[in-house]
Amino acid sequence: MKIITRTVSAIALAMSLAMPLVASANVQEMESKGKPNVLIDYFWRSTDIPFAAAEQLRGYVMESLVNTKRAEIMDVDTKSTLRIEAERREAGVEAGDDAERMKVMAQEGANFLVDGRITSLVTEKKKNDDGGIYYTSQVGYTLKVINPNDGKTILTRSFTHGGELFGDNVGNTPEEAVTKAVKKARDGVSGFFQEAFPLFGLLLEAGEVKDGKVNTAYMSLGEAHGVAKKDKFDVCVVREIAGRKSVKAIAEAEVTAVEGDDISAVKIKKNQKELKAAIDGGQTIVFKSVPKKAGGLGGFKL
Repeated sequence: MKIITRTVSAIALAMSLAMPLVASANVQEMESKGKPNVLIDYFWRSTDIPFAAAEQLRGYVMESLVNTKRAEIMDVDTKSTLRIEAERREAGVEAGDDAERMKVMAQEGANFLVDGRITSLVTEKKKNDDGGIYYTSQVGYTLKVINPNDGKTILTRSFTHGGELFGDNVGNTPEEAVTKAVKKARDGVSGFFQEAFPLFGLLLEAGEVKDGKVNTAYMSLGEAHGVAKKDKFDVCVVREIAGRKSVKAIAEAEVTAVEGDDISAVKIKKNQKELKAAIDGGQTIVFKSVPKKAGGLGGFKL
């Protein structure tokens, strides 16, 4: 270590529009279950990075995905056909390059794979003004969401957590400093997963309609999907162009109240007249979640 009528099939159609790389078979699985099965693979690391630290980081990344309520989680440790020795990832074999392993993942029911590669883990010993010893740690890594059926990357991003700028990542021991650094992943990668696994819901009914504007509405997403007050959504219409389905954002919405497992009230923040016209025209209205931005320096790097 370096120191309307809401139907499942309609929602599945919206998901397929946003994730064109997903095979049709996977879309059918999502249609029946409502959420994709996502397998969290072992993280690649070099030999100087302890396995325990890598597993800590993977655990917090997994916890972040669980908290989004966007997926059914599959842990590689629970699959005997996928459990591998640490040396396999240390050898530099990335999941996206391991066709046979991905084939097994798909057979196990994984719709997506989360692959992690730890690029750095640096821990430093320091002295404060009183001569006391303390430690700081910083971890850098890259996450990929991969379709195991064809090996294509859906989304990838690099992250850095830790340091001592705010003084909350220091420890009395190297291990404590590392734990505090990797724990930042629990909140720092949530926006990444929200982007990789967007929520789609349908318009249930318009709420307040005044002066030709739809000011409030109800959508088919709620507590079961991890929706919270002040979450933001693009309001889209489904279009067909040259025989292909697509979605176009025409308005913006913000959740004002979560009223059940699959219902939330929203305020239409922009283009209320355009939304009214689309509803009057009989167009299918879809709500697509907008990822939350990571806060502070513990978030992702663009």
